Parts: sequence; structure tokens; C-alpha cells
Amino acid sequence: MINLIKADVLALRKAKSDLSSVMVFHLAELQKVSKASGKDISDDEVIQYVKKAVQKLSEDKFSNPAEIAALTVYLPVMATEAEILEVISPILTRGGHKGEVMKAVKIAFGASVDMKLVSQLC
Repeated sequence: MINLIKADVLALRKAKSDLSSVMVFHLAELQKVSKASGKDISDDEVIQYVKKAVQKLSEDKFSNPAEIAALTVYLPVMATEAEILEVISPILTRGGHKGEVMKAVKIAFGASVDMKLVSQLC
């Protein structure tokens, strides 16, 4: 996914888009995460960063809607409540604890699940 973002940033820069500087900033932030961990950034880490960035920008009344839209493109379709229940129901019926449920959901869906929803369903 990081390669897709790099390609999109390059295309924005070539097109001299107003969004190019903002997207270069986000790309640099993602590369900082990669350097800090000492390994290549995973798709899940990219998704987590984009989620947080979109959330922060959505809460700021002065943020650029085009920036939010540009970042939202990289977010996957989130797991539905039915899909989550399909994973957690067997664990809950056998008396599994919340930590076990959270771990199973994280393994099944990665970053494409709303953990707050999972917590409410437990």
C-alpha cells in the first residue's frame, strides 16, 4: 500500500496539484513510522495511520475536505457487524474472555475492523 501512496504522490507532484505538498507530508510521516520500527511499514500500519489522520482532520473545522477525501481512498472497507459476529460468536459461546475475542478479531480482520464496535459486541 505504501508503494501505491508513493505513486499517487508522484502523480500529484507531476500534475502540480494543490494536494501534493499535503500528501508528501503524509508520506513522510509514514516513512518515519517505518524508520522508527526498523522495518518496512505494513499495510495494517498504513491503514492505522490513515484512519488516525482522517479522524483528526474530520474533527478540525479548518481542515481541507480534499485532503480528507484523498486519504479516505486508502482506507479499506471495514468489517460489518455480521462479519464480526461470525468470528466472535463461537468464542463467546464457549466462554472465551474479551482479550481472546479481541485477538481473534485482530487476526481475522487486521486494521479493517472498528475495535470499538467489537468491544460493544462482546
